[in-house]
Amino acid sequence: MLQYFTSKQKGTISLARYQRLARENAVKHMEVKPTSEVTPFPDRYFDGESGYISRLELDKKQKHVLMVISDDYLSRLWQGEIVCVPNPQTEREELTIANWTTVNILTTRNCMVTHASWAQMGDGKDLYALYAISGGTTSSVQLFKCPSGEDGISHISYRYESNHEMAWTCAWSNSPTLPAHLAIGSTRKAIVVDTLSASKQKLHTCHSDVFSQVFSRKSPVLYNGTRRGEVLGVDLRIPSHSHVDMTAVLRHNVSVCSIQLLRDENYLVAGDLGGEIKLWDVRKSSVVQEFKGHHNENYHLPVKVDFTESILYAVGQDKYTRFWSLKTGELLHTIPCPSACQDDHPPAAIYSQKYSCQGRPGLFLGQERQIQWYPMR
Repeated sequence: MLQYFTSKQKGTISLARYQRLARENAVKHMEVKPTSEVTPFPDRYFDGESGYISRLELDKKQKHVLMVISDDYLSRLWQGEIVCVPNPQTEREELTIANWTTVNILTTRNCMVTHASWAQMGDGKDLYALYAISGGTTSSVQLFKCPSGEDGISHISYRYESNHEMAWTCAWSNSPTLPAHLAIGSTRKAIVVDTLSASKQKLHTCHSDVFSQVFSRKSPVLYNGTRRGEVLGVDLRIPSHSHVDMTAVLRHNVSVCSIQLLRDENYLVAGDLGGEIKLWDVRKSSVVQEFKGHHNENYHLPVKVDFTESILYAVGQDKYTRFWSLKTGELLHTIPCPSACQDDHPPAAIYSQKYSCQGRPGLFLGQERQIQWYPMR
């Protein structure tokens, strides 16, 4: 890293490039074994050793964590706060997740949480969670106002239910051009609901199930990742009826299970069930970068980009967490699952180079009923 610093002093590389190289170098030297475990863990609602962490999501402020714990009979959503605590062994402050609060409990048997994420509303002062559950005779998508310090109570802000159809995924629009709109990826179609007027429209998906969705923040466009291996961009002002009407058609070889728009919305990251991860230029429908090494065959695994948009990371079906340079596609680091991993469920991960409490950057990895902390060196 010294050579980059020297080059920056001489003016031979830009500040932006120096910062990117510094972030990539930090990831390369991340610990490969956890240094601490998040305790206490909010598991008192599960009997014995049942239940596993199926999802971890970090909010835009890099401060709050949304966690889903599931088993065959019960799912529960929790929110936690990332805080700094002193570590007597290292004599340094370490990050942990504390102040756990229940968001909601789901008691319907034979149902699963197919999607959970943070949803931004208005000025962003209040926290909202959006999730979908499927598997029974009725699928449901719910928007929850998370409990705050004032009342400690969750409030259902909106609920959408459908009979005998899967709700594979869902997304909330925080675009000023399309406020209060909900998208649902369902069986052979996508649905968009205006929650203020209760009007809804069905979108063309080539009769394919929709596994992933994301709204544009700058325009009234929704992107749908489908079972047949396409990312379809739809301008919601002009409902589509064929590929000709699409704002974008990006093709993968197999089902697209994860999509994410960058801040420059000309670029979109997509991951599929074949383990391929691609960075697309939406304007040209062309692949800008591919990220090699990810392993996936049949799990709906998220592919994430860190807040600085320097690092792309994903947990594979082989339980390895991998980090790539978003700019070059280089595989920077691979972290194995802790030795305690015994079940068949891949871990869930959140990573940031700048958490809100200003502690050391690093990775939180949730597996089974534990969350491990991997700091930067």
